[in-house]
Amino acid sequence: MRLYRLDCLRPTRPTAGFSVVEVALITTVILIMAAVSVPLVQGVMRDYRFRNAVSATVAAIQGTRFQAIMRGAPHAIEFDPATSTYQLYRQPVAGGAFVPVGNPLPIQGAVFSARTRLVCQPNGMVAAAVGSLSLELTHGDASKQIIVSRFGNVHVEP
Repeated sequence: MRLYRLDCLRPTRPTAGFSVVEVALITTVILIMAAVSVPLVQGVMRDYRFRNAVSATVAAIQGTRFQAIMRGAPHAIEFDPATSTYQLYRQPVAGGAFVPVGNPLPIQGAVFSARTRLVCQPNGMVAAAVGSLSLELTHGDASKQIIVSRFGNVHVEP
């Protein structure tokens, strides 16, 4: 008597999963997309940090002017290119030398072109004690000019 196996006559089901070729192809596509997107993301982050540094610098200048007006005493802000920081100063109401307010604060994402000290008067007027009324911030090949008028208006030029 001869026995036949009936299970060999059944149709075979495809196995679940991916073949090695499919996995290699998908991995290659993912690596190519990552290689293209990483430099783009780095450039966007660099631009974001630079714009943030420009905004922080403008806000620091305006805040110093507002403090001088609000407190009725001259205030100053000094930008140091060596450390990429700025320091706030106030002058006592009785007069005398400017005294620092707090510690120097960093500006990250940009470098100042020159040491600049702006003095804000209680009437809102601004004068340059050191440097000029314009301050240039650079980062790589990007550059922005921050111009402060004698009346305290702050303007950013590309």
